[in-house]
Amino acid sequence: MRPPPTEPGAYIFIVSYAGFAGESTVLEKLYQRGLKAKKISRRYEVHADCGLCMLWSHRGRMPWHTKKYFDNERADLRANQFLRLHRNQWVSAESQFIGADEWDAIVDPSLSPALNSASVFLGVDLGVKSDSSAVVALGRDAANKKLVAAFHCVWRPTKEAPVMLDEVKNYIAQVHRLHHVQGVYADPSQCFLLIQQLQNVNIQVQEFPQTVANTIKMGETLFSLVRDKNLIAYKSSELREHVLNAIGVETPSGVRMVKGKSSKKIDAAIALAMACVAAVQVPTVDTKGIAMFGSRMRYLDDSSEGGSEINRAWDGGEIFRKSW
Repeated sequence: MRPPPTEPGAYIFIVSYAGFAGESTVLEKLYQRGLKAKKISRRYEVHADCGLCMLWSHRGRMPWHTKKYFDNERADLRANQFLRLHRNQWVSAESQFIGADEWDAIVDPSLSPALNSASVFLGVDLGVKSDSSAVVALGRDAANKKLVAAFHCVWRPTKEAPVMLDEVKNYIAQVHRLHHVQGVYADPSQCFLLIQQLQNVNIQVQEFPQTVANTIKMGETLFSLVRDKNLIAYKSSELREHVLNAIGVETPSGVRMVKGKSSKKIDAAIALAMACVAAVQVPTVDTKGIAMFGSRMRYLDDSSEGGSEINRAWDGGEIFRKSW
């Protein structure tokens, strides 16, 4: 698509905004070339030289580009997303996933890990020989309609002793005895043997492979819950450390949560994100007032003589005819 020299006035017209440094190489080279050119306008950021003319603005110029609009966008977007989309600045595709201030804002110092009888979803991240393993449990706060970190456990290997699979399996089995487990999510590529062993003791695990699509789902879910303060966490330096160590990678479909190039651990953050996905994908069912008597379900309502209308309709078979 080069402009032919035989056609007078032929040119290439490009409309874009900033990309990711080191990735959008064609556009970035044109941008760098334009910056070196002479500025030819006092009012606009226009540079021109050697057959190239570039307007590259960092200002909002539309009527809706008000302070309120940008404040709302800044609150909804990650820092690098805002700089790239609204300030037209080149940014790195990788940045800290969740900042310290964002995490500390959802920590409730009065909250303690649940000891028993909690209704929870489990995320399991099983490390390899030299990596940590983690289990994070997430529950629901019915009063505030928010998700709550219930408890967690991290196993750190040493040079002499890697994490034993039986330790993680026994911990999950113990959690099932003490709590009401609504679901368990784990990556089968890491936990295939663990999943089989748990199934042998009637503990079902939902396979959740860490594909690109699923890691984006994990990242977007956890980030939005923290950003909107729909997740409450207890005070834990270990959990906080793992979350702050995580790196966010911007993609066209959303942000992926990944481990950085350093040796910092993020296993508890991965397990937390999987538990978040499990919790938001399962609808909340209010079972108040529902009880099981043998094979028959009854609605507990003693306000009317002879039982509730629903109970009488169930007994008479009318409930099946009235599409209740």
